[in-house]
This record gives sequence, structure tokens and C-alpha cells, in this order.
Amino acid sequence: MTNKKRVILVHGWEGSPERNWFPWLKSELEKAGCEVLAPFMPDADHPKLPEWLAFLKKNGWRC
Repeated sequence: MTNKKRVILVHGWEGSPERNWFPWLKSELEKAGCEVLAPFMPDADHPKLPEWLAFLKKNGWRC
């Protein structure tokens, strides 16, 4: 049994997981057998690290 690699793609300030190279990279990583999370992070216009980390943890990802 192999362990699937888990990847988190986090967009930046005012960003989106649907813009730039995020969709392409997500697709390539999935083709390579990775589990990929590319979420819409909360309040991307005014990000706060504690909120983003809590969001990722709530969705089952260790940070």
C-alpha cells in the first residue's frame, strides 16, 4: 500500500484557486497521484494567518 502525497495550494492576497497557474498545477499533481486541496481561503482581500490556519485545520489538513 502506498501513501498518497497531500498537497495544499494556497492562493495569495486577493487571489483565487481558479486563476493563474493554480488549475494547471492542481491537475498535474492529481495526475501524478497526489491528493490536492486548493480552497478559496476566507477573506482573501484582508487575510489573517490565524483564520487561514484554522480554516485549513477545520478541513482536515495539518499545518
